[in-house]
Amino acid sequence: MNTLTQQGVITIANDGPLISETNYWATQYSHSGYAYLTWNSGTARLLVPENLKPALRDMSTAKHVIISRGPHVISGGRDAIEILFEDFSDAPYSLMLGIEQTDRMPSERIIKDFPLTIWTREGLKQSHRGKFRQVNRLPCLSSW
Repeated sequence: MNTLTQQGVITIANDGPLISETNYWATQYSHSGYAYLTWNSGTARLLVPENLKPALRDMSTAKHVIISRGPHVISGGRDAIEILFEDFSDAPYSLMLGIEQTDRMPSERIIKDFPLTIWTREGLKQSHRGKFRQVNRLPCLSSW
């Protein structure tokens, strides 16, 4: 994942919580299959590369989304982010992102309840209620 920092800059033009323009889908991040989490106006926006588009169906069943930040034990404790699409099933969909796959972390004021939107090259695809927490280890995969 360290190569992500060498693959170019992702630019995003915002219209409040909406994305009006981005070069993400033309970058090596997207071509390599890496999702990207960006924040603006109190909203988390998940940019989904082409190879993850089939997962939109699994993401759509979420009752809410939990973003957990902590050390990823499998990668030697690297700082990481888990995005859990909580649908209260035995196997909810989740994504693990390296910290370099986000532009920032949320401020304290939006930790408990914020919108999370999902974007593909074609535009806005889904909207969910999000929650953020710090955890002692990832993967966490725990309900709120």
